[in-house]
Amino acid sequence: MVEAFLSARSQIETSYAKELAKLHKKFAPSAERSSVNSCWSKINDEMEKEMGLHLAFGQECKTHATALSAICKEAKKSLKNCLDESTKLNKEYQKHFSAIQTSQKNYNKLCSDNATLEGQIASGQGKKDPAKVYIF
Repeated sequence: MVEAFLSARSQIETSYAKELAKLHKKFAPSAERSSVNSCWSKINDEMEKEMGLHLAFGQECKTHATALSAICKEAKKSLKNCLDESTKLNKEYQKHFSAIQTSQKNYNKLCSDNATLEGQIASGQGKKDPAKVYIF
């Protein structure tokens, strides 16, 4: 938004300076104005100064607009890289989290099976040979 504003302002200031230059050429001092030559000379001098100021300001706005444009492009590129890396890391996290959940389910099932077998052995309902029972 600031970039667009500065760019538009630059065009306006440059255009205004060009119009002042045209006006200056059109009404340049001539011999017929000799009676008011001093006054006319001051007007022309002021017009030239104003023209220069507007032209310089227009160029300054353009310079800042160009710099802001480059910064914005770089920021967008950095943001895209961060988002891409974040997505990649999130996928990796999800993969590991899923593996942990699967391992936890297996562990809980094995613990449950082990408790069942221990209960059967303790009550005498299970296998009579404890050497064949695997306790985890």
